[in-house]
Amino acid sequence: MSEPSEQTVSVISILASLICISLGTVFWIYYRQSQSATSSTSSTATTATNATNATNATTTTRTTNKDGDLIDYPPTPPERHWLWKHGVALKGDGSSSHDVIFLQWMEKLQSKVVMFDVPVLGRMIVVGDITLARHVLQSKSKKSRTASAFPKSPTYQDVVPLIGKKSIVVMEGDEWAHQRKIFNPGFSPDYLKGIVTTIAQKCDRFLEFCETEDIASGLPTDLLARAIDLTSDVIAQVAFGEDWGYNSEEDNGGVQTLITLRDLTTMIGNEMRNPINRLNPYYKWRMSRLSVSLDQDMQRLVRRRLATIQKAQNNNNNNTDNTNDTNTNNTNDNNDNPKKDPKQPPQKDILSLTLSSVLKANEDDRKSRAAKDHPKNSNNNNTLKNQSSSEEVLFGPDDMECMTSQLKTFYFAGHDTTATTIAWAFWLLLRNPETLQRARDEVKESLGKEWVDAVTERKSHEQIIPGESTTYENLQKCQYLDAISRETLRLYPPAASTRYAADPDATYGNYKLGKSIVHLNFYAIQRDPDLWGKDANEFRPERFLGDEGRKKINSFAFLPFSKGSRDCIGKYFALLETKIALAALITRYDGSVVDADREVYTARLTSVPKNGCLVQLARRGNNSIHTAA
Repeated sequence: MSEPSEQTVSVISILASLICISLGTVFWIYYRQSQSATSSTSSTATTATNATNATNATTTTRTTNKDGDLIDYPPTPPERHWLWKHGVALKGDGSSSHDVIFLQWMEKLQSKVVMFDVPVLGRMIVVGDITLARHVLQSKSKKSRTASAFPKSPTYQDVVPLIGKKSIVVMEGDEWAHQRKIFNPGFSPDYLKGIVTTIAQKCDRFLEFCETEDIASGLPTDLLARAIDLTSDVIAQVAFGEDWGYNSEEDNGGVQTLITLRDLTTMIGNEMRNPINRLNPYYKWRMSRLSVSLDQDMQRLVRRRLATIQKAQNNNNNNTDNTNDTNTNNTNDNNDNPKKDPKQPPQKDILSLTLSSVLKANEDDRKSRAAKDHPKNSNNNNTLKNQSSSEEVLFGPDDMECMTSQLKTFYFAGHDTTATTIAWAFWLLLRNPETLQRARDEVKESLGKEWVDAVTERKSHEQIIPGESTTYENLQKCQYLDAISRETLRLYPPAASTRYAADPDATYGNYKLGKSIVHLNFYAIQRDPDLWGKDANEFRPERFLGDEGRKKINSFAFLPFSKGSRDCIGKYFALLETKIALAALITRYDGSVVDADREVYTARLTSVPKNGCLVQLARRGNNSIHTAA
């Protein structure tokens, strides 16, 4: 059966939408007429009935705990539309993130925990209280030690087309623990030491684009867009072992994969902000097509890496066989027996590391089952070895689905949230000249004058960032850059965490939580004056420095990477990448912020600067034009 054309699908979509609108209009007219008739004949009775209903509602929702204290759901906005519920109250200015609007309602209702009745989603409890946030993040299920008492919200199903059904983001319990375990080595601090040079090389390309496409043309730089190009380039190289940059010479389709991911991200974000899109058949069809295309791209990537691993294994087996033959024949001539070059570096990308781990586990499992089936051969390693070497690499459909889901997750999260942090951080530094100068002084002291001179003076087509002095150890000395990154994440967290209180009797303190979506508003928590002082809304990186800083911060007051066992697996990766990018940016450029008053912390799929943190850049140095910082 041939697939319908986009024009046909579009026509069907329009007709379906018109039918929905017509039905909705008829229902609305009927409702308004019935309300008008009722109010004209018995307004007094209606008022009395409403009062009685309100009293009954209060009676039905309120209970007491064992100490006799009143327990109720958190306070809500007073205006509630019969159809849109609290959707009107959450509309805000149309630009700001919902987390900003939630915080505004917390201030109006004088409560750090508030409740909204949201169309389609139902009851949502928004948490800006640190003690309740800790409870939600740390509580374990009574059924499993690895499962949370507050699992991820059903709303995460909205992003499944982007991250996959087996993503570590949506998994729970033992399945989540297994996936986390096999991917952890690729994000450990020890592993990150070996990728600093790669990140620095990608920053060269990032700086080149800023100059050839923005500065040379006199155009303002969209920091978010440029940073996304950088971070997607980095995550593809480090996680996948391939160059997916825009000027890549590798024929791997990486650029198109990035375009597909961005298009899909935009569509999902639009659907979440405008639920009416869920009723649009063409919209859903288009999302499905993009999701399938992204899956296929990732499957091809995995097969390429599997082929590389299989080839390496075959070479090793051949070398081993040749060596054994040589030893058996007492031959001293080793020139005809190729051996593995000890200087050749092993595969260092996260995908290859993880695939090797999965393949080894599958091979061990097969050997174990073979030993049980053939106990006489259980001590004959050569027999088992020959059986396995004649077969293909063990990697089944379930393995492929899990792997592609994690790859999509890492690709999206690894470039989107880090890019946002880089953009906000440099934007904030340009608005705070004293902080910028202190950061530059630290870079010069920690990375050296030669490093600064090279980054400042080298031309865009040259290697800008010196590889020999850009080391993990030197970057660890840049504590102020680290503080800048953390302070940026405090003011502008890229995401929140949304859980679900499945237990209908769940309570905490004087609040009922049962059968509710529980939204942890990191934006509100990280700007709470009770936790951060009267200057909670100000950019002050010093609060993260030394004994007077980080050690005094409540660990659950700073949550951009979440907390507990399900904290962000890539947090150290993100901080390292941000630090390298900022060191390069502040050393090479001066600049000024463009239309600062128009910049808004807004929500797409994650929270981002709406206008991209526009800045006007200029090269630093004796022969460069300067603009005010």
